Amino acid sequence: MNESTDRKRDIFIDNNIAKKIASAKDFEYIKLIVWLMQLSKSDVDKIFPRMRIANKEILYSCYRKENRPYLAISRKILNEYSSSSNGAKSITAITNVINRLKADGNRLNSIKKSQIDEFIEKRKKSFLVWTI
Repeated sequence: MNESTDRKRDIFIDNNIAKKIASAKDFEYIKLIVWLMQLSKSDVDKIFPRMRIANKEILYSCYRKENRPYLAISRKILNEYSSSSNGAKSITAITNVINRLKADGNRLNSIKKSQIDEFIEKRKKSFLVWTI
């Protein structure tokens, strides 16, 4: 199995979260951004210059080439991302994140609606098993 089909590293970001990462204040969102964009130490220093050193040390550990995430996207979510971040200038706006992922070896995993529906159905069935 090659990296682009390794589902263990796929992440789907709901549009409600995507809107928040453009101006992230919560440290968990910032860690998500650093991991997803694979920001190097110099990138972290440049993008988050006022962050405490202790927190930056945590962020530096998020950058691992062997653990590169792929963003799972669909046509519908791309449209949502575009409309909600229209005009966003932040380097961490979801549209800029997508551009970086494209430039970094196309770390996007396009998902069809049928695959999303299948995923939801499987989760419903496993949920029913645990609730019975």
